[in-house]
Amino acid sequence: MKPTYNLFITYSNQRARTVRAASSVGVFDRVVTLGAWIRECFEKRFIFTRIDEILAPSIMHHLIHTHHSAYFDYLDEQAQSLTIIYNFIVSAHRSRVPFEKILSGAKLDAMRTLDAHYQAYKKQHHLVDQADVERLTWEAFDQSWLDDVENLYVDDFQVGDISYVESWVEAAFLERWVSMPRIPIEVRRNTQARLVRTKHEIFDDVDEIKTALKIARKLMQEGASSDVILIVASDITHYAPLFKLFLDEYGLKGFSSHGTKLLSYKHAQMHPAYRARIQAEIATYRALFSRLGLAFSDAHSEHIAALQIIGDERIGIELTEPNQLIGTTKTYEHIIFVGTDINHFPPKFAQNFLYSHQEAIEYFYANNLFLDSKTQYETLKSLTKNLYVLTANYSGKRALARSIVIHEPITETIDVSDILGLSDRALLGQTQTPDASTAGYYQSITSHDYTPFDGKEVQDMKVAHLSASAINKYLACPLSYLYSYKLRVQPPKAASQGYDAAQQGTLMHLCFELFGRAIQSNAVRSLDEETLYALMHTCSQEAYAHPDSVASRGVENIHHKLYLAQLQTGLHTPIEESFDHTHKGLLAKFVDYYIKHAQQFDYFSHTDFEAPFALDTKLEPCEIDSPTQQDVFIKGAIDRLDVLTNDVTVIDYKSSKIFSQIDKARTQKIQELKDVQLALYLLYVSQKYPNRNYHAHLLSFKGVNPYYHFANLSSVVSPKEGQSVHYDTAYESTLKARIFDVHRGILAGDFSFDAADETVCGYCDVKYLCHQSVLNKEPKGTHE
Repeated sequence: MKPTYNLFITYSNQRARTVRAASSVGVFDRVVTLGAWIRECFEKRFIFTRIDEILAPSIMHHLIHTHHSAYFDYLDEQAQSLTIIYNFIVSAHRSRVPFEKILSGAKLDAMRTLDAHYQAYKKQHHLVDQADVERLTWEAFDQSWLDDVENLYVDDFQVGDISYVESWVEAAFLERWVSMPRIPIEVRRNTQARLVRTKHEIFDDVDEIKTALKIARKLMQEGASSDVILIVASDITHYAPLFKLFLDEYGLKGFSSHGTKLLSYKHAQMHPAYRARIQAEIATYRALFSRLGLAFSDAHSEHIAALQIIGDERIGIELTEPNQLIGTTKTYEHIIFVGTDINHFPPKFAQNFLYSHQEAIEYFYANNLFLDSKTQYETLKSLTKNLYVLTANYSGKRALARSIVIHEPITETIDVSDILGLSDRALLGQTQTPDASTAGYYQSITSHDYTPFDGKEVQDMKVAHLSASAINKYLACPLSYLYSYKLRVQPPKAASQGYDAAQQGTLMHLCFELFGRAIQSNAVRSLDEETLYALMHTCSQEAYAHPDSVASRGVENIHHKLYLAQLQTGLHTPIEESFDHTHKGLLAKFVDYYIKHAQQFDYFSHTDFEAPFALDTKLEPCEIDSPTQQDVFIKGAIDRLDVLTNDVTVIDYKSSKIFSQIDKARTQKIQELKDVQLALYLLYVSQKYPNRNYHAHLLSFKGVNPYYHFANLSSVVSPKEGQSVHYDTAYESTLKARIFDVHRGILAGDFSFDAADETVCGYCDVKYLCHQSVLNKEPKGTHE
């Protein structure tokens, strides 16, 4: 006789853990989510390879380009849109929704054709997706599958305002079992939390986490144990690294329910078994890709490695996310809720070009994000006696507001001003020096004297070569140069949905370069606006698809395309004569600039783009024969170099927005040689191409005017004072002396902070490492 057991089918892993822990559930009873039960049934009866998030985009890309889908062939193999297309196809089949319910026209035709090829490809290679798993299980289901089940208990899949049904097949199974008894374990306790906020204002996400840990520390000092305190983050992926970073600061232990990505460990710290696990996964996928005729790239290896997560050791205070508490009956004395701003809670729907949030709700069993968050918030309030609601006031420079989900006024406060972290206590002299090796650092924190920790007399400095940007960095702040160029400290970067400022500038530069090279190589003499706009549009597409651009942006998303479209504005659509030039994109403005000046610089026929330049130890031009060449002292590249019979002109493109025809602050820095970029270029070209007039300009197309030569350096005296800095023999001599001073300072290890102005400090990547912003260091010379 077969052994029998009770089967409990529920909606989430957290709910399954709660039910499994109930005293009424026997040792041999099974508690499983509906999705897991469907997968188990499928795997017992069918043998297929399942498509996952690694395979899916590559399959889509392969089918699009194999079958020449004109509608989608602009997508490269790393495009995020490939995953969106795949998810749409699978979701439509899981929900039994015809494509025409959502799509129309050419998009509908393209998607139908792609789906037909996809279904054939799966059949050919014995592959299945989630829609197939559910469909085949439903079609093959036989009541005999439950013969060894004594009692079947099915949970209520509606919790508050949200439903946990994810597909047509799940809904069909629940309808089949509608008469089965409900799981008797209560969902939550009906307590009413006391809502608390902090007395002090919370600045940003770092301050949020530090405040949460201060509250936890205060509660534990008052006698609470770590297991009655829970920290909940609306976005655990964002907050978990910060949480782990500051635990030691407040003498706490803690773990994340999310685990830790293996890539968070430095290579040297990673256990060999973990490295072996990553390599084994990569090898498995490489073989699978080969069998399916798909290209396997380094990007796939990186994606596979990024998905490897290890569970944290469950010691101390737990950090979890609110949806993990739906269905639990465990209560806490204290829950600390971070990320309660309107940006995080409710989360934003990831918009895409195929369907909207409302269509996802209507057709794909998705939940309304506001109602989902509301249910999570009500759950939190029901599981604790004290709910601490923490909201940051700012994200970067953008002001934040508390989420509309949290609508009640919160009048009660907690004061954590007396909770000091390790760094706070160090400033007050309340910490002991751990060992002799750190004594100097602790003493330097409160000392007026400059030490190596402030960049003074740093040992063993070498200079392979300098660049204009490196010299400018040293002149602006030697300490910033030390961190950026010598210690190679990488500043923390906020997650960006599209291009960051540097990437935007790089793409713009590449568009300008490719346009210039096309004019040059094809000997184009036309000044016809429409012809040149079309040429620039082609060049911009080439720049966007360039391997360097693809590698720089990583996984493509709609924000990358929107920035490209913004650059291209005015290139491929007719523009009325009355069209305001300020509405043109930067590329159209560049073309207009070219048309106006083309004859002046002879149609780029004597122009070098991204022209390499190098100066030796005597500051004379030299050739770069190898990357390790010893006599190269300064090297770099000039955006554009026009070498004509009587004049040599250097152009450096800038993507910064300009508000006046001449930037007086930048011009003054060039005059005072606090910015040496243009001066270095003219030092080079004046020796390389003697006996001519020399001009250098910073050029921007961002602003009210069509363009700005907003900072200028010339060997010809400007007719208007203040519009250009004069490059003459005296200026050149000062320039050379300034460069050698910088070189000597670096070799001497002199990187001490020297009253950099606030505009420099405000945008410095390493300002949080610098004593200037938080301690009592004063400009050099004060105590000398």
